[in-house]
Amino acid sequence: MIDTNIVIINNSEHQALFQEINQSNKQVLNRESKKNFKWWVQYLFFMLISKNKNNFHGKINVKDLKRILLYRNDGIGDYILSNPIISLIKSQNPEVKFDVITSERNDSFVKKDTNIDKTFILTNNNKSEHKSLYKLINLNNYDFIFVLNSGKTTAAAILLRNIQTGVKVIPYHHSRYKIYNQVFDFQVQISNEFTHWMKKMIEFPLQTVNFLQEVEPNKFPPYIFFPVIEIEPAKQLILKYNLKYILKKHSIEFNSVKILENCGQREYFIYNISAFTIDRNLPISKNISFLKILSENFAQDEIFVSGSPDDYYKIDEIVSSFPEKNVKAFKSGLFGLVAFICGAKGIISPDTATVHIAAAAKVPVLGFYQEFAKLFMWYPFDTDFVLIANKRSLDLNYLNDEIFTEALNKFKAIL
Repeated sequence: MIDTNIVIINNSEHQALFQEINQSNKQVLNRESKKNFKWWVQYLFFMLISKNKNNFHGKINVKDLKRILLYRNDGIGDYILSNPIISLIKSQNPEVKFDVITSERNDSFVKKDTNIDKTFILTNNNKSEHKSLYKLINLNNYDFIFVLNSGKTTAAAILLRNIQTGVKVIPYHHSRYKIYNQVFDFQVQISNEFTHWMKKMIEFPLQTVNFLQEVEPNKFPPYIFFPVIEIEPAKQLILKYNLKYILKKHSIEFNSVKILENCGQREYFIYNISAFTIDRNLPISKNISFLKILSENFAQDEIFVSGSPDDYYKIDEIVSSFPEKNVKAFKSGLFGLVAFICGAKGIISPDTATVHIAAAAKVPVLGFYQEFAKLFMWYPFDTDFVLIANKRSLDLNYLNDEIFTEALNKFKAIL
């Protein structure tokens, strides 16, 4: 018997559950937090050190925009969910330049996006690093600085407090509105905390830019990209195992990937074992158990186990448990994985960047979520999915064979 706290939902059930959660949390989300000692310390701190705040009223015409800085100093999945900002603005002004403040985690990925002019990597977030960034940012004369991070907003405020260029914009923070109001020129209003993060991102240009034509935000979903040279690992596997590689989304930015399309006989799944944080990683024994169930249910298909380079030894141990079955290792750089994901029948993965790469390519996702709220803020956008979460858990220890089997049966129904 599956615990009643376990949630296993597909696309159609997801919206109904969102409405239920939205209704029950409405009052909680709208209340203003009490001003405690820490609040007053931060308020006084920014009052003393902030010097260059602009008075921003109305909107800037899209044709007047020349250069925008995105502050996306976090993960790869976070950047993917933010890039609709770029395609939306460029749809009405292709000449706009975009720069990004990146992290060690996402810089190499962001640099490959041909829509990006420059990246500035922020690693230690210390005084000397801030000093060099001050100069670079001020030299570029930005129209907007969009702070898109879902956390560490105070760190962004400290960096940007004395920047003299650009309208500085962040999401509205119900408990720190007055604190951040001393640094930022505009705070984007978000109707619901549980709104998907991509929908929150698209509100940045919608609330600050005056577009010439009416905008339909749903026409600008996240996109993915990679250099042609990176497709070789995927190409070798497709030919070796006679894989059926079919793009689900023909508006993918990298048209060159279409050279991988073929009518091979065997469809394939990707089973990703890696995620950024420990609480989103399953033990090897549990991955082996789930893969046995998956391989038995899809005996005619190939299953490739992927993961980060740090987890290659785990992939080897897992795959060694299937010497005569259809479970194989996939070891490649990030963009090789991106190319391989695009032609897959489906992907099974914990909540991580791999989920959002698959979603951007319209590949169906079976996702393991360690936090219930993330079912709504970080679900795979614009693709079919089945997601598992536990209302009372903050890790993936709740998962077992029974739960995985039920979720897999739902997943089979949407493929």
